[in-house]
Amino acid sequence: RNLHKFHVPCLGEADASLQVISVFGPVRNLSVESIMKNTCNEDPEMCRAFMCRARVKLMHPFNRQKFIRSLLKQLYKNYCPQHGNDVDFLKLNGMMMGTEGILIEFVKQVLSNRRYLVFLEDLSSMDDWKAVRELLPDEDNSSCIIVHTQQLELARLCVGQPERVFELQQFADDHSV
Repeated sequence: RNLHKFHVPCLGEADASLQVISVFGPVRNLSVESIMKNTCNEDPEMCRAFMCRARVKLMHPFNRQKFIRSLLKQLYKNYCPQHGNDVDFLKLNGMMMGTEGILIEFVKQVLSNRRYLVFLEDLSSMDDWKAVRELLPDEDNSSCIIVHTQQLELARLCVGQPERVFELQQFADDHSV
């Protein structure tokens, strides 16, 4: 019930490498929605800890260019109101029509030297995971990716560590743990 306090292990860890956490459970789960909403938008501790935050629902089949555009829109939405315009997001509207290479470079510019949190909703394959990982840099600054998937084995493969896989269990339509 108290999912707004979902603990992201990478908040206080000394390890500065990119952290990956998997959340395993159904797509239309209130717990998943609550975690995404609070980690990306509402929790003040998360907002302070992660300057750049994004929540991206993955499309099936995976479309790299749509993913990049969605990621950039979320980063813009969550970054600019709090931190001003020290990243040139004014270029964003013109770039959204640009080539995939231009968009990728802009993602790298935005995330360069900034601690970020990206919540990926409904990851469905390792190929999709590899495509996403190529786009999200490891700046050795304790950035974090939270992966939601409906497949337990995929959740395990993404993190490589069983203790970083959280299973959400649905007890009733209005109550999840």
